[in-house]
Amino acid sequence: MRKLAALLVVAMATLNISTTALGAEVEEVKEGIETPVETASNEEIEAGRPEESPNLQSSSGKCGTWLDYTIDDDNKLVITGKLEMTSAPWTWKSTYNEYYRNWHDGWSGDLWNTDHYVYTGKTISSVIFTDELTTICDYAFTRDTEKDRNHGAAISVVTPILNQNLTLPARLLSIGTEAFYESEIKNITFNDQLKTIGDRAFEYCSNLKGDIKIPKSVESIGVYAFAYLKNNEGQLSFENGSNLKEIKAGTFRECAFTGRVEFPEGLETIGSNAFTEDAFITELYIPATVTSIAADAFDKTDIKKIDYEGSEAAWKKLGFDKVEGFKDVGVDFGNSNMTCTVSFNTGFDDITVPSQTVDFDKYITKPEVKKIGYRLDGWYKDKEFNQ
Repeated sequence: MRKLAALLVVAMATLNISTTALGAEVEEVKEGIETPVETASNEEIEAGRPEESPNLQSSSGKCGTWLDYTIDDDNKLVITGKLEMTSAPWTWKSTYNEYYRNWHDGWSGDLWNTDHYVYTGKTISSVIFTDELTTICDYAFTRDTEKDRNHGAAISVVTPILNQNLTLPARLLSIGTEAFYESEIKNITFNDQLKTIGDRAFEYCSNLKGDIKIPKSVESIGVYAFAYLKNNEGQLSFENGSNLKEIKAGTFRECAFTGRVEFPEGLETIGSNAFTEDAFITELYIPATVTSIAADAFDKTDIKKIDYEGSEAAWKKLGFDKVEGFKDVGVDFGNSNMTCTVSFNTGFDDITVPSQTVDFDKYITKPEVKKIGYRLDGWYKDKEFNQ
């Protein structure tokens, strides 16, 4: 009996040893396939990049096939030449998921899905554009470097300031994605040939004040392009004859625009959260061309009055009475007091039908023909009696 017990103890001990050995082996293999995470020092984290990272900024060079730039001793960026800006050499391009995860202790996975620009070098105080510039590239003057969006970690690096009144060049056609994101421009004057304003182009420009007038040439404004201009206190307007068909999601969200906003004729769609929390807009003019307004487009606003060019029937049919921010607002309908006089031409001198006066958006009454041997079969839509 004792011999059996001893054998059992030996067997259990052997099993435990074997299990431990197996566990150690698996752990070694696991460690062998992992990439060790480098821990950054506090100084490196404060600096926003490892000490050995190179400063790739140059004080002069090319930023397009036909464009050159210089940075003078006063940190003023001067762009000369013509046509498209294809790069921003005064910035340093970094892929976050390859760079930051390797030196921030404990970070892993893809922190960004795409390449992003991080500025390392002189603080650019202002920029002077050539009038022949046609395109400002993506992220050209962005300051999107203070926080990683997914983790909220501080990344303190030197960034372009652009503390100036910005006048865009005469021949500019396109402003790229996040081109001026979080820059400190004070006000902006758009040129009359501009066609495209990219996603988030002026988002978080907290120092941007004064009126913003969108020129009629603009055909597209990206999502959140002017969002979070919380200190603006100017008026938003659209030039007559506008080519703009859509105001996209979040385009003017949480801005401090004041007074009345008149949307342009030809506008068709106002997207989700387009004006959410714009607390100082008090009146709207909405043309009849608008056929879609997202239910939350004007959420948490304090609109007092709406002038709608269309009829009350159209307003309800399109569901505008259900839009947040519109439910308790007085609406003046542009066609509500309009009347129309309808006359009839029978084509016969001796047969007449009395004209009728009807309210806009209402139906006429079927007329009677008071002549023996004749009846009304219908009517034509055109003067030539073809339709």
